[in-house]
Amino acid sequence: MKSKPFKLLLLTFLLSCYSIPAFSQTFKDALKWTPYKSLPYKRNKFSNDQGGCGIMNAKGLIPIKIYTNVQCTEYELADNYDTMPETNGLFKLTSSPHILMYIGMEGVTEAQTDELILVDTYGKVTDVLVSKVNVSGAIVKQFYKPL
Repeated sequence: MKSKPFKLLLLTFLLSCYSIPAFSQTFKDALKWTPYKSLPYKRNKFSNDQGGCGIMNAKGLIPIKIYTNVQCTEYELADNYDTMPETNGLFKLTSSPHILMYIGMEGVTEAQTDELILVDTYGKVTDVLVSKVNVSGAIVKQFYKPL
């Protein structure tokens, strides 16, 4: 009789660990760990939607600038554990073999930069769109090619 509550507790613990997103992955591992979403995608502020994982050493693969002013002339690099890019979803494109990845980067301030990344079938970044720059509530949009 005493082993039944223990088994239930162990099962609950294992299931909760499985649902925690993984962190500190390579870019190709992040492609494997991040769940696919369907379009149109809308995430509520307090939803229980699981994200993907953090991407360590993303410098050189994708732009890792977290802009800290509205003019987008000042930035901090998202190159440590607290600010690393975090994947939020993958989207299959119907007219292309490419995958669209949505990532977000947040600084220790109120700055946030979100990017849409186009990835080919080999896991190589082919294009980047900075979709949102949020600096203390002021939203700025800008577009450019990857490094």
